[in-house]
Amino acid sequence: MPSHQRQESSPDALLPSDSGDLPIPLIGAALPSPLTSFIGREREVAELVSLLQQSRVRLLTLTGPGGVGKTRLAVRVAEEIAASSQRRVAFIELASLTTADAVPATIGRAFGIQETGHGAYEEEVAAAIADARLLLVLDNFERVVGVGPLLTGLLSRCANLTILVTSRIVLRVSGEYEFAVPPLEVPGRGAPSAAIDNSPSVQLFQERVRTSADGTAPDEFAVEMPIVAEICRRLDGLPLAIELAAARTRVFSPAEMLQRLQTGLALLSDGPRDAPSRLRSMHDAVAWSYGLLTLAEQRVLRLLSVFSGGFTLASAEALATRLGAIESGRPDGPGGGRPAGAASAPPVFEIVSSLTDQSLVQRYTAPSGHTRFKMLETIREFGLDMLVAEGEEQAARNAHAQWFTELAREPASDRVILSFVSRSAPRESEQDNLRAAIAWSLSNADAETAGLLASRLWGFWAHNGLYTEARATLARVLQCPGPMTPDLRASLLLDASRSAWCQSDFAASGTLASEAQAIYEHSGDRAGVAACLVRLGDAALASDPPVATSLFQEALVLLRAGDDIESLANALNSFGDTLMFAGDLAGARAAYAECRSLMTGQPESRLLFNPLGWVALAEGDLDLAEHLLEESVGHARELGYAYPEAVGIRMLGRVALARGDLLTAADRYHRALTIMIELGASHEAGYCVAELAAAAAAAGEAELAARWLGFEEAQRGRQSLGLSPDESSLRDEALGRARALLGADAYATAWEAGHQLTAAAAFAEARAWRPATPSQRTSALTRRELEILHHLAAGRTNREIAGSLFLGTRTIDTHVSSILTKLGVTTRHAAVEEARKRALLPSSD
Repeated sequence: MPSHQRQESSPDALLPSDSGDLPIPLIGAALPSPLTSFIGREREVAELVSLLQQSRVRLLTLTGPGGVGKTRLAVRVAEEIAASSQRRVAFIELASLTTADAVPATIGRAFGIQETGHGAYEEEVAAAIADARLLLVLDNFERVVGVGPLLTGLLSRCANLTILVTSRIVLRVSGEYEFAVPPLEVPGRGAPSAAIDNSPSVQLFQERVRTSADGTAPDEFAVEMPIVAEICRRLDGLPLAIELAAARTRVFSPAEMLQRLQTGLALLSDGPRDAPSRLRSMHDAVAWSYGLLTLAEQRVLRLLSVFSGGFTLASAEALATRLGAIESGRPDGPGGGRPAGAASAPPVFEIVSSLTDQSLVQRYTAPSGHTRFKMLETIREFGLDMLVAEGEEQAARNAHAQWFTELAREPASDRVILSFVSRSAPRESEQDNLRAAIAWSLSNADAETAGLLASRLWGFWAHNGLYTEARATLARVLQCPGPMTPDLRASLLLDASRSAWCQSDFAASGTLASEAQAIYEHSGDRAGVAACLVRLGDAALASDPPVATSLFQEALVLLRAGDDIESLANALNSFGDTLMFAGDLAGARAAYAECRSLMTGQPESRLLFNPLGWVALAEGDLDLAEHLLEESVGHARELGYAYPEAVGIRMLGRVALARGDLLTAADRYHRALTIMIELGASHEAGYCVAELAAAAAAAGEAELAARWLGFEEAQRGRQSLGLSPDESSLRDEALGRARALLGADAYATAWEAGHQLTAAAAFAEARAWRPATPSQRTSALTRRELEILHHLAAGRTNREIAGSLFLGTRTIDTHVSSILTKLGVTTRHAAVEEARKRALLPSSD
């Protein structure tokens, strides 16, 4: 926090002379005069001033962890109140007090009331305030919350008194309004430079660098502003932590600072000498709050620090119970202080609630609507330091890994008969806890535990397209020297095979599947062998479709001989995809149909209208494709399966694109893109952008199309993802059209600009784009284009047209692309139909 310069003041120094007078003067209760600028918080200041101007709000408590800026915000709000209303302001600092008994006398001295021995400070202070309009600011109340009733007593006696309190702990007294002070806003990862520059946290960092001892100017590392943004994110947007980090720019560059921050709180020290000792380092700031906890609360806080990415109450209770940190249902020590030696701790839910009240744990609602908890990273790191210092880390991390291993053994709640459906609406995810538990298990050569955890993490990797992380983690688990059951190893090999296949590394995919097959054959697991044959068939498709088909057929023979309907249905679904890739549309339709027949009576059966609609679209039957896809989308929405719903909407966008209805296509792509962004499925969102690029190219906006296609290629490259044949064809057609309209140089420039786009920027652009209506586009065809249009209506190919007109084939290609753009369509057939509607060609009747 910034250092403060306090001064003795007369009442007239607090408010204009026409303000309501107090019977006696205030002594040493003036607002602090901050020596540094106030940055950000405009919204919070306005909201708090508005609250304090309401007659119903008499006691307002600003809560939050140490270093979040409660005092600085309270001072700013008090300044606004003093300047805009007829109120005096008194500021009383309570941080130095160690007992609640000293509070009445401290407040009394501010009103010139001396100790007389009878201790009736409340009555005397109330008499001193009387009916004066006063805002009383009580700073750092957390160590004396037991005296909260004193405040309600003053408020009941003084009709025009309002009290503003800062505290790391809510007071829990009648009439109290709580305002949880949030950290400063931090820019999101991948945010554009303008968003970084306008971020309050980054601005605070820059301002404190500017005022550092050696006068270092932030312009000197302007090129590293994305790193500064990451520093602010790493510090949770806590003003104190940001100020302490900024002071270190005298020694470290932002890149060096970020690297050192990975090792803990040691860098965040050496604050101003005139600041309170508890605010000279982040460690001291958190230690101040930690020292206010009971022994039971301290231990639970230490244990909770092993959770990464948040936790549920059930997880907290499981961990604490396993480690003997609680004895459920028994009361804590008397008076809410540290328990006596024989006293036991309260239940964990009470301790977590208390830690939440004391701003050390934050409660939030997950997308599923379930309650979760988390710590700010700076607080969590302090907890980890204390965990190590107390010699509890080994036991705590072992219990953490064991708990999530037990969860991983449970059947997945989202498992359904079709594998693609499992990638549906996001729930609160334990992926960060699973990652942490895997890393700990590997460090202890516990391959079985690491493998079980990795098997549960696969769904998260697949859903978010994180196949590089999946492959790297699975490789480390499979190479772990510890023992692992053969079935688990084979299952992980199949996951690794699928990850490699999703990155178009078909050779590695086949090798991994073969290794798994050998394990299953040795154990006689026919279903496992069949699963490996499916993976081998997928891997062989790109190089040898007949071999791929044969492998799938062999897998289906094994599965039909058993009773695993789920595996058979999934194999048929994958076989249908394989046949689609191979161009065997009739075979694909048959595989999907058999899959659907196996699912008769199950709600998910109608979701197979998605792939059947894909077949109809590939066959050019747009009406049937639209009907099937709309059926699937509607049913997915009813069942709550967001992923297949979004895929179906994207395919409906292709239907509209094939019809030349760019407005409808754009609307559908926007809907699909929005869902994919909400799901965190960035790879699928990228496909939506690529298909919107095709619509933009058809609308004549070639530069935008090239830009988006450049982004999509770069994103796929980073994720090592391939394209299906139909996706590749659509993309190549859009690229060809954009290149023809722009020319080589302009095309290359736009393409390169797309490569530099962040995902956030590309998604925002794509969601904001709308194609011009036909009346808004230039649709006048040249004489040559009209001539070529008649040849198109006659069904001639570009080569045939070139021969008839004695022109080059590339010239005809360019003219045809221009015709499609001007008519707002994407196919030759659609161009002829549109031209007839506009009377550019005679009717087909």
